[in-house]
This record gives sequence, C-alpha cells and structure tokens, in this order.
Amino acid sequence: MMLGEYQVDWITWRRLDNATLIDFLTSTASVLAGNGFLSSKEIDSLRITFSSIQSTPAVRERPIIEQLIKERADILNLLIGRYGSLSLSLNIFRHSLMNLLDEPISTLKHCTEELLKRVELHFNRPFDLFFDHRCERRILFSAILMDLAEAMYESTHSIKHVKMTVSEMYPHGMLGNEEKDIILDEQIAKTLGFRGIAADAVPLFVELKAKRQLNKIFQDVVDYMGVFLHQYKKNLVDEQIADVLMLCDLLSAQNQKFSALLFPNSAELYLWEIKRQDILGTFTELNLLLKSLCQGLIDSLGRLENLQIAGKDAHALSTGLKRRLLFEMSASGLSANEVQAALDLLDVYLAEKKVAVKDLLPGELTKISPHLTLKVFERMQRLVTQEEFPKLSMDGKRNTLNRSEKLKSLLKNFSTLSLLLFFLGWMGLATSVLFSCGLKTLPKSDVIDPRPGIPFRMNEKPADNIDNIGFYIRQSSIVNK
Repeated sequence: MMLGEYQVDWITWRRLDNATLIDFLTSTASVLAGNGFLSSKEIDSLRITFSSIQSTPAVRERPIIEQLIKERADILNLLIGRYGSLSLSLNIFRHSLMNLLDEPISTLKHCTEELLKRVELHFNRPFDLFFDHRCERRILFSAILMDLAEAMYESTHSIKHVKMTVSEMYPHGMLGNEEKDIILDEQIAKTLGFRGIAADAVPLFVELKAKRQLNKIFQDVVDYMGVFLHQYKKNLVDEQIADVLMLCDLLSAQNQKFSALLFPNSAELYLWEIKRQDILGTFTELNLLLKSLCQGLIDSLGRLENLQIAGKDAHALSTGLKRRLLFEMSASGLSANEVQAALDLLDVYLAEKKVAVKDLLPGELTKISPHLTLKVFERMQRLVTQEEFPKLSMDGKRNTLNRSEKLKSLLKNFSTLSLLLFFLGWMGLATSVLFSCGLKTLPKSDVIDPRPGIPFRMNEKPADNIDNIGFYIRQSSIVNK
C-alpha cells in the first residue's frame, strides 16, 4: 500500500473549489440581475472577469476570491453591502460544506448496507471476544457485525443532521427588513440550493457547532472501527488487516488536525477564504480516508468465506470457563484464593504439556491440585463442550434478525427522504430560474460564458480524472498541499 493512494490531488481540488465559488457568485448575480440590482454592463464585466481568471491553468489554481479582490469586482462589493463581510463569508462556507457532506453520508450508508449483507451471510458463524490476550466468550459473528452496522448508520444520520443545520442561508444584515428584501433572500437561497433562510441571530454559532459535531462523528467511527478491527484480527488465521488498522489510525490523526483548525476572529473576507480552504481541504482528506477505511473493511469481509477462524488458544482456560469454575468451586466451601491458585496451576500445566482442556484425563487433575476433583473434571468437560459448540439461543438469533430488519427499514426511509429533499430542492431551483432573469437568462450578452460545469449541478458523467464518488479526489496522485 502506498501512502499516495490516500492523498488528495490538491490541484484538481482547488480548481473545482474555484468552480464552486464561481457557481455561487454567478447564481447570486442572476437573481440580483433579475431584480434590477445589476445592469447588463456589470454582467458583461463579471463575465470578462471570470474569463480572465480561467484563462490559464496556473491562474485557475489560485484562490478566486483573492483574484476578485484584486480586480475590485463589483459583485463582491454589492454582496458585502447586502450581507456584510462575515455573513457573506459564512454563506460561502455553508454552500461549500453542505455539498461536501454528501460524500461521507454516501460512504457510511454504503458501509452500513454492506455490513447488513454480511450479517445474513455469516449468521451462524462463531466469533470469540478477546480481552488481555485471552478469550472471554464466544458469540455470534452476526451480532458484532450488527453492532457495527448500527453504529455506522447512527453516524450517517448524524452527518445528515449536520447538513440540515448548515443548509440555511444567512439573511441580509441591512437596516430595515422590507418584504422585497425577504423575497430576494429567499430567491437567492433557492438558487444556491439552500433549504431556507437561517433564523439564528448570532453568526458563527451554527458553524462552530457543526464542526464540533463532525469531529465527534468521525471520532466515533474511529472508535467503533478500532474496537471491531482488533477483535476481528484476533479471530483470523491468514487474513492480514494491517492496512485497514493503519487507515483507522490515519483517520484518527486527520480528525485531530481537523479539530485543531479554528475559524478566524476577523470578519475580513480574504482571511475567511484562507481558513475556509484550510478547513474544507482537511475535511476532504477525512472523507478520502473514511472511504478507504470502509472499503478496506468491506473487502476483507468479502474474503472471509475462504479464511480459517483462529479462535481461542486450545491450551489455556478461557476467561469465561475460568470465571464459571471459580464461582462454582468457591460456593462448594473453598476460598476464592484457593480456587484461583488451583486454576492457575491448571493453566500452567495445559501450556507446558500442550494439551487441550477436552483431552485431559481425570487422574491428571488431582495431580495438579487436590481441589480439582472428579466432580470438577466432569463439570469442566460439560462447560468446554458448550463453549466449543455454543447453543447461541434462538432468542439471540431472533434479536439479531429483528435488528437487521429494522435497520434495513431505516435505510430505506433514509434513501426516500434524501430523494424527496433532492427533488424539492431542484423544484425550488427550477422555479427560481424560470421566473428570474439576469446572468443566466436576461439580459443577453454576446460575451461567452466562461463558467465551468459544477459536478453537483450536472447530470453528465464526471470527468475521467475525477473520482466518481467525490468530485475533488484523484487517489493516484501525490501532490503536496
């Protein structure tokens, strides 16, 4: 595995981020022009500005806000006058973030669905739980897969909630709040894909909360995956999951980096743009690592049919067996310390002689300790048989099956809700475009529109050099940020 496989192609990312900003500005300008706030001359000037910015590859890689500030673009001054520098910066941040959130939602949802398939495939497969390098007890593999699937779905739902909170646009901050101002804000919000106007009065509160929530969600994924992978590794003989464990560590480190990034204390648009790229660029790396981690786990589970389960050490007492004997023998009149000493001697004997518990002879036990009687021997053999061939009660299987069906239903409803919100958003966008004029409709201009296509607004297939599940990642490149 090469580290470059999990790095972002920053040249492609910056170009597409600039394209997203151009879409934000031109979409806003179309509404402003339709309401008479921009003249045809100003529209042509904006087109020419974007054309010059997109003229060469080197220029396309520079932050577009920086170039617009140098060009003294009228659109920036107009938007700052309407929203203020801070609210404009936050609207740009929200517009960029809410589109980036689609990828981790898709990744975690896919991971959940794949885990549910494995629950059915490995329904009766045993799985040993280890603590301190000793087997604690045996459970159904489908049960622990179900635990992980529910945790992944919970994270998916949490990110969806974060997206809902940032999918509202800050309103204008001008003195007075006339009806025409409200209508104009609503038109701009719909055109940009926002679901409405934000009701929160204090800027930055939602952004701070959303960032903390995302940090916690990703850390939860790391913790859940980490616990599962370490148990999973101990249950396998041949499968090597070192790469998957490394990805889990990388995701944790990247999440700490994301947590350490702070929003600027200034309302200056240029400073906000620098921080926006830092935060969203780091979040892009998180998305790529999350995708790689989930895919690595799914690939490993896909090979499980041809692998041998390692199971517990046959030449040692399992923790569950040892605890049961300690409890029962102590109830027969022996002190817990005496029983513990006898069982420790038995453990040493099994390791030295390389003999399994089930292969012991009655006479061997009394030689190890006088407390290990024939009655203890018979009880131990029955427990060992139960341990090797656990009953795994029908109640437990039924519970796992019910949980699986419930989660499938939730995933189905989740997909239906996502499609409904997508449809309503596009209906609002279509209505806004049909009943407005300006940069995208009227007044007409002979100047060629230089705006590149925005992947999340296109129906066409993405370019070949861009990963289909994310419009800013190319895994095969190693480019220093």
